[in-house]
Amino acid sequence: MTLWKKLGTKLKYSTTCHPQTDGQTEVTNGTLGTLLRALIKSHSKAWYLILPHAEFAYNVAPKKTTDLYPFKIVYGVEPLSPLDLTSRPLNETPSVEASKRVEEIKHLHEQVKLRIEISNASYQAQANKHKKRVVFQPEDLVWVHLRKERFPSKRKSKLMPRADGPFEILKRVNDNAFKVNLPEDYGVSATFNVDDLSPYLKDDRLSNLRVNSPQQGEDDRGPSMEPHHEPQGSPRSPSLRPKVKEKVQALIHQLSASPGYSSMNKPSFFIS
Repeated sequence: MTLWKKLGTKLKYSTTCHPQTDGQTEVTNGTLGTLLRALIKSHSKAWYLILPHAEFAYNVAPKKTTDLYPFKIVYGVEPLSPLDLTSRPLNETPSVEASKRVEEIKHLHEQVKLRIEISNASYQAQANKHKKRVVFQPEDLVWVHLRKERFPSKRKSKLMPRADGPFEILKRVNDNAFKVNLPEDYGVSATFNVDDLSPYLKDDRLSNLRVNSPQQGEDDRGPSMEPHHEPQGSPRSPSLRPKVKEKVQALIHQLSASPGYSSMNKPSFFIS
């Protein structure tokens, strides 16, 4: 039995048009593409000369999650460099026997797996720090978020609605996925992630707007036809109208007697 079979290594084939085999490979391919673009820049025809340098740079760069080199995680030893021309210490020399070599690599992979789990738990706790957990039950009404990549016909314009509904929850797949009573004309799967669903709250404010009006004293009726009564002490009050008229007339006579001021002597200027 070969070494890679003892380690449980699985061979996954890929193609040029579809190089991804799993999520971890997709992330690695994206990182390598960014690294190559940064190194090649305008020297696109000499990419094969830069490829060995990019490979070495990636293999000797320790990852933040594992704090280990990618080369060491795969092969169990650090890649050789000019500083490694000196002899290795005996305690760092890998075993020659296949069985011992397998145990060393398995022990290393267990440490890497534990560090990744600790890092993922830390990221998850930070991401869910201010996130409220929502669990829907069957027959609940929800709004469905119309993602552009999933509903291209519903998001042709920025002014189109970004949610639709309400729709009824038919089945709870798990805490993160729910099946919705979605019409068939949408042409997509009726199972949605909880992030794409929001609870529908029945709003009866419009049915009784007068009672629930937030502004006290507001009245949406038309102009009142009832007689309007002025408050006591107002100049427009009927009881004070003669006194106000008398004072105004006295002021007009006083102004008309002033030299050079004759605009008040027009016949059309009078007080009713």
